[in-house]
Amino acid sequence: MKFRTITIITVSLISILIFGALQTVAVFVINPSFINLENQEIKESIIQANITINHHLPELEAEVRDYSLRAGTHNFTQNGNQEYIKNSFVEATFEQLDVNLIAIVSNRSLVYYQSFDLNNSAMVQTSEQTRSSLTSDDYIWAFPSTESIISGIMLVDNKPMLVATAPILTISQDGQIMEGMLFGKYVSYEEINELASMGHNISISTISDFRLQKEGIQIADSLLSNEHTAVVKEDSSDKVSGYTLIRDVHSNPMFILQVSHQRLAYQQGIWMTNIFLTATLVLSFSLGAGILLLLQRNIVKPMAKLASYIRIMPQNPDASQPKTNFRTEEMRVLATSVRDTLNRKLEGMNEVSRMVGHDLRNPLTGIKGASYILKKNHVPKTDKKGNALLKTIDDCVEYSDKIVRDLVEYSCEINLDKIKTNPKRLVNDSLSKFVVPSSIQVINEASDEFSLLVDNWKIERVFSNLIKNAFDAMPDVGKLEITSRRVNGQVEVDFSDSGVGMSKDVLEKLWTPFFTTKAKGMGVGLSISKRIIDAHGGRIEAKSIEGKGTCFTVFLPVTE
Repeated sequence: MKFRTITIITVSLISILIFGALQTVAVFVINPSFINLENQEIKESIIQANITINHHLPELEAEVRDYSLRAGTHNFTQNGNQEYIKNSFVEATFEQLDVNLIAIVSNRSLVYYQSFDLNNSAMVQTSEQTRSSLTSDDYIWAFPSTESIISGIMLVDNKPMLVATAPILTISQDGQIMEGMLFGKYVSYEEINELASMGHNISISTISDFRLQKEGIQIADSLLSNEHTAVVKEDSSDKVSGYTLIRDVHSNPMFILQVSHQRLAYQQGIWMTNIFLTATLVLSFSLGAGILLLLQRNIVKPMAKLASYIRIMPQNPDASQPKTNFRTEEMRVLATSVRDTLNRKLEGMNEVSRMVGHDLRNPLTGIKGASYILKKNHVPKTDKKGNALLKTIDDCVEYSDKIVRDLVEYSCEINLDKIKTNPKRLVNDSLSKFVVPSSIQVINEASDEFSLLVDNWKIERVFSNLIKNAFDAMPDVGKLEITSRRVNGQVEVDFSDSGVGMSKDVLEKLWTPFFTTKAKGMGVGLSISKRIIDAHGGRIEAKSIEGKGTCFTVFLPVTE
């Protein structure tokens, strides 16, 4: 696996882990904190609603105490003075006291009762159910002392009513307080919601009625089991409700208070969570991209260039160092070490090549001289077979000398002696060195319109090498087409043959020194050709299809 791939996978995994960790924080820390805040807010709203519901009780207690201590009230319980009632409990009195019910009992019997509709400012008839509730409930009339006041909430006509009772100071012989007075006020939902915090909606239901609602049984049972003093339930994504028990004047659970409001804290939490997750995603992506960019610029890209340099170093010994500005000390040390190691190996290989070439030239010179003497002095005396053997010796010496020249040339630095010429002249001079086989058609369409500043002899050697390779690739019959054209400040010279072509594996190794597919040869011809073209500031490329042919393209800079 490539280092770049490993780096991308590693950084991606790190970014995903960071994003996952931050998302976990959002899900298990931020969201629960806002939900807890919402629960706390709804519980505080329940407390506030309870205070709002009971805020009339102190007023009722004070008012009922005031009227119970009046002499007229006491006299009415004794003599039934109706004038007192007519003058004291008129419509304006009910409105001023802000009550819906006034009742007076004597010896546990109702001696006066009157209901009032505060919304319509009118007296209304007191129902039998209300009268029965007042007379049957001994608790609200059982005053422990003359200073006692009993207050609370009770069910009157199936509606919650705030009541306050106070004793009328008439004591029987056995010490019991026999008369009492009651002021009652229905719980007004409109008033409660008006007094409650903005956005809250408050309602009170009897436990039996509440059980008929959706999930009412579960909530009621949870409250009655004393497991919770308050239950919070999510109604929807934008509404939440809290529930609590309200005990009546007897301290028995009678009502369920429901407080609902918009989920502002929760929605704000969702908004902040989304912002946090977005910022987390951007941060993770930016961090990953930054690390990848840093690694790409300082490690991956330099290492790729270093690897490319190492690959081309055997093909071009003149490339003494990688042309990369390494930003890190470690990469500079690595590049220097690689460069020095390759240079030492190449210098050793070049030295061996020079030594081999030098040592082989002496015996080759001796063999060539001896062959010359034999041909000069003994050819007339030898037969046809002997002359053939002498020619074989000369051919082998010439071939061996070519190998030596190739070795020496490959191991030496390329120096250029440039002159001005053109592609057509270079191709013509290169073709003139060959006897073109009759089975091969050569089409020379190289142009003389472009000027080149090149080492004439070395470029001719490159062209000659490409022409010879083309002839070798067409042993039976074929066509070699040579063309040239100018593209973007360069001259492209194409050598296209219709020979046997090359496989992909051969193309990949084509420029490697000492690689050849021929039975004879050192395999340095194309490597030297590439070095020559590179030294001129150009390049050489090859394209080939097996069975169809090969095209070599030489790129050389144009001289204006």
